[in-house]
Amino acid sequence: MASGRKNYFRHSFSALDDPKCQKLIETKGFEGYGKFWALVELCCQQASDSPKTKFKVHMSSLRSRWQSNGKHAERMLEVLGKCQLLSWEVSDNIVQIKIPNLLKYLGKYQTKIEQNSPNKKKRKEIKRKEKKEKEETPLTQQEIDAALGEFVRIAEEQKDG
Repeated sequence: MASGRKNYFRHSFSALDDPKCQKLIETKGFEGYGKFWALVELCCQQASDSPKTKFKVHMSSLRSRWQSNGKHAERMLEVLGKCQLLSWEVSDNIVQIKIPNLLKYLGKYQTKIEQNSPNKKKRKEIKRKEKKEKEETPLTQQEIDAALGEFVRIAEEQKDG
């Protein structure tokens, strides 16, 4: 990192367990899994200066990186698309690739939740406390009278009926 640029990306240690990756491994084995991550690396190199979501790669570069011929590379892209790991289009030997989680891998993902908002566990705890406080609050005389009146009304209806 002599240039001061980030030359790595985040790779979840549980990526192997992701259902999409499992589907890829079932279809193409670990060779397909390795080719996917080699493609992620290639796209991350392009996104190192500015966050992008779409990448253009020449088909010959992709074939070279994957050490495969053109038809094999296209079939691999089809499999990756079917596994929902990426979407792609090819035009004039230029492959346009979109990898949904790439900004997250680069650490440039913007969460939709405000940073200062409580996390899910904390929100549950707050709701639990509010519910407990509500249960512990004694009834007012007005609430007791209303409940008693309703009880008397129901009892009279049953007696008459």
